Amino acid sequence: MRINNFYSLNKVTILFFILISVNLLFAGTTGKVKGHIYDKQTGEALIGVNLWLNGTSLGAATDAKGFYIILNISPGKYKLKASYIGYTTEIVEVQINVDLTTTQNFNLSAETIGIGEVKIVAAKIPVVKMDQTNTAANMNSEQIDKLPVQELKDLVQLQAGVVLDKGGGIHIRGGRSNEVAYLVDGVPISNEFSTQGGSLINIQSGNIQQLQVISGTFNAEYGQAQSGVINVITKEPAKFYSGSITTYAGDRLTNNNSVFVGLTTLRPSNEKNIEGFFSGPVPGINNLGFYVYGRYVSDAGYLFGKRLARPEDAWNISVYEEWFRRSFPKDPSVQNNIIAIPGSLLTGDGSIVAMNPRNRTFLNFKLNYAITPSIRLSYNFFFQNNTGKIYDDNYRFTPDALKNIESKSQIHILNFNHVINSKMFYDLSISYTSKRDRAFLFKNIIDPRLQTVSPTKNRFHLGGTKTGIDNIENDKLLAKVTLTWQIDDNNLLKIGSEIARYKVFKSSVTPEFSSDPFLGVNFFPATPNLSFADFLRLSRPAKLVTPQLTTTGETGFSDIQYEHNPLEFAIFVQNTLELNQLIINAGLRFDLFNPDHQALTNPRVIPAVGSVSLLSATTLEPVKVQTNISPRLGIAYPISTNGVVHVAYGHFYKTPPFAFIYDNSQYKVNGIQGPIVGNALLKPQKTVAYEIGLQQGIFESFSIDVTLFYSDFSNLIGLKVVRQIGNVNSYLQRTNIDKASNRGFTVAFEKLPDGGLFSGSIDYTFQSGSGSESDPNNIAIIQTAGGGGGVIKNARKGFVPLDWNQTHTLNATLAMNFDSWTISAIGRLRSGQPYSPIALRLNVQSTFKNSGNKPVKQNLDLFVRKGFNLGSTTGTLFLRIYNVFSQANELKVHPVTGTATRAHRFAVEKKLDKERLVGLFNLHDVDTHLDWFSEPRKIELGLTISF
Repeated sequence: MRINNFYSLNKVTILFFILISVNLLFAGTTGKVKGHIYDKQTGEALIGVNLWLNGTSLGAATDAKGFYIILNISPGKYKLKASYIGYTTEIVEVQINVDLTTTQNFNLSAETIGIGEVKIVAAKIPVVKMDQTNTAANMNSEQIDKLPVQELKDLVQLQAGVVLDKGGGIHIRGGRSNEVAYLVDGVPISNEFSTQGGSLINIQSGNIQQLQVISGTFNAEYGQAQSGVINVITKEPAKFYSGSITTYAGDRLTNNNSVFVGLTTLRPSNEKNIEGFFSGPVPGINNLGFYVYGRYVSDAGYLFGKRLARPEDAWNISVYEEWFRRSFPKDPSVQNNIIAIPGSLLTGDGSIVAMNPRNRTFLNFKLNYAITPSIRLSYNFFFQNNTGKIYDDNYRFTPDALKNIESKSQIHILNFNHVINSKMFYDLSISYTSKRDRAFLFKNIIDPRLQTVSPTKNRFHLGGTKTGIDNIENDKLLAKVTLTWQIDDNNLLKIGSEIARYKVFKSSVTPEFSSDPFLGVNFFPATPNLSFADFLRLSRPAKLVTPQLTTTGETGFSDIQYEHNPLEFAIFVQNTLELNQLIINAGLRFDLFNPDHQALTNPRVIPAVGSVSLLSATTLEPVKVQTNISPRLGIAYPISTNGVVHVAYGHFYKTPPFAFIYDNSQYKVNGIQGPIVGNALLKPQKTVAYEIGLQQGIFESFSIDVTLFYSDFSNLIGLKVVRQIGNVNSYLQRTNIDKASNRGFTVAFEKLPDGGLFSGSIDYTFQSGSGSESDPNNIAIIQTAGGGGGVIKNARKGFVPLDWNQTHTLNATLAMNFDSWTISAIGRLRSGQPYSPIALRLNVQSTFKNSGNKPVKQNLDLFVRKGFNLGSTTGTLFLRIYNVFSQANELKVHPVTGTATRAHRFAVEKKLDKERLVGLFNLHDVDTHLDWFSEPRKIELGLTISF
């Protein structure tokens, strides 16, 4: 039924999909090269010089001014050949970057070097991108291959202005983590459902041809992004057969056993990885090439628990505590809630158990077919399967209670590209993305192994299980058409349109308890002198049942389900004007969003008697589609042959995460601000961004980049209190209520390889971000009332530092190459992010919201490799060490002490807590949350064979 609903598109959508059923390259996947060719002796322009990019069908010829331009080039390194009768043929290596122009001029000599000889020119990589009108960092596969990185997130956080929050979410220039757009080979792969953002698949570093990270402002072709764009271009099929296979093993190793469990001994089997690629022409079919990349990794993680109890121990422990309270009501341990648990009731074997293991399978398959030199067709397929556990430190001593997670994603891209002439080409594309997420302990929601009780000591569970099954399904069918036209030597025009239909489905079902009809609360009625064994025998645990219907025939709060099919449509136009002394990038984007949802006619009603849904007392009304127009402008002004100033400005919109729009679509409330209700009337979140920057080449291979930026965020998602009729009952609803701003500057130095011994970079970012609220699950409006039914008064919170506000960030990379050795390192130094201190004996937490800072974070990663020859193949031995000094950076802290290692207790509290924990664990165990610390040292040793 759900699939049928998704594909039952309206007639306009179907017509659009039929009209644009194939494509090759999306916006943001290609670059271009241009230049002039002159006679070296006379300086005159040469007309009709032929230029060719080796390994492609792309080329051009110079015009009357000696000018040439080649469009539609995938990023990478190419040999550009210039030949002219009577002149020496020259070949120069050029680097093509996404969305940028590479300028390569030639001065051909009429002198004869030798018949048939070719002059190979060692081209210098430009240290300054003269046509860049915003802040964008590009990394190619060669640069990535030399660094100690394995995940996309590690590469992204190397860029200036990027911050990781305590949960690992990516924030660019102060924006929320869901404000970042992710693209792979031009296709949007952002997780539009998740409130934390992220991507549908995790592109592997070994699969990347070029990575582009755009910060702050970007062109009109990029939509559904507010603070940044992460654009990944994967590798293309090779002209000749080639491939490689890489395998490595590793583990975490640290002597810090006061924080981490089970990591003092190196066990290489804890992390196992194998990956590789194979590429070349398809036998028997001319001009058809393939590329296959795959990776499998099994990782035990760094969070381990100790099996002190098993899930089934929960019932016996609960019965014992109840029996002891009834048998010895005046015992001090009863009065102080410090009943000791007999060791015989804890059946765990004491073994160390991985609590955040991950298994990942990744596959990319690509076919490129050059039908003619000017028409190309391709198919691109991505697949990812992740399994693991959801870590919860409160279950550290009952590790078998944690839920399993399963996540499967796939992406299909069918592309068609037609080069009409040397100055114009168009792209047609259709893509399908799908993601399935599931969280469960057992696949049967009322599995008899699930427990109905979960006793705790302090915060630790002794037995028990997590219950419930969550299912999330996201599908997206996207079609897009773009036209790129080099109108003249100076103007590049790009126009495009896209339409997308989603399927958004969520099911969250939790079993309910059914008590024994005789025992009621399940414990046997109090009887004098009854032994524990008899009390246990006569008591009965509650039974789990599937969610029951209310008296009105509805499901209750334990059964939440919804499905919606929102629609997006966009049109954009972008023109790049390139003059000798000025580059202007101007664009305009129109976005439309139809949420496929309805709003309550009267949101203040109270559910009818016997019902929990507001729909029992009011009706729904349709909502209007949301539309936005976004102007974008960037200007680059060269101030010298090796320096350029740029300014940029733009409006950027992003539809709120679908989880916020459709949350609790059945409008179930309990009158005490219980389940949060979504909102079909949510507006797109908005960012207005400004920046000004300077790029300056210092020497042939050194450059400095300085950028000042400011962003204003509005219509951010938060919560409001909806007072129901009578002002006694209320519920929480999503709304566009929060605001924020961020300002700062970056200073970056870069040393290009340029054939030398070393290359590297160092960048510093200062930024200050503040807002009305960081967490969309908190209320930015304070409400007060004079009593039940009284007048409600609203007071908006002032701006406070954002949770991820990282004032100072310093990144540095260094890579050295000599003979067959490569040694590289990445260093990071980051100031502490805010937390909210609590003053002792005073209820003033709101006054101190985010007024404290966590400790400074630091990290050093190292990579060493040695190459060798094996006949016709080559091999590489490598060693990667992450967090070389095993720094336990504190991601979260206790609000009173400001540290992750110790909570505050008064003397009386400390005494009682110690007595409560006797024989089980100690106060240090209670205070230390393992996931409040960054990952310790990780060592990987591996081998690569290439052919």
